[in-house]
Amino acid sequence: GLYHVGARDHVSKYEFGRKIAELYDLDQDLIRPSILDQANLTAPRPKVTYLDVTKAERALGRELPTVEEGLDTFLRLEKCGFVEDLKSGLAP
Repeated sequence: GLYHVGARDHVSKYEFGRKIAELYDLDQDLIRPSILDQANLTAPRPKVTYLDVTKAERALGRELPTVEEGLDTFLRLEKCGFVEDLKSGLAP
């Protein structure tokens, strides 16, 4: 089957932005919450966008990382050059 997975926990887009700012030592106060209903977007957007990952965790036999654990891993990989290596492997 096909699994769509995310983190074990979930955060709002606002909280996610603040976590990224914190991780990269950026000003978290520049990230402000907004109300989706007031955004005047053309296409409808879901208010809840997280995934239930329990089925994937059962199939894998382990827990998936939390949002914070995933971001920490990404930062660690970025610092050791993995992201650039990955980008260079995608270049024609």
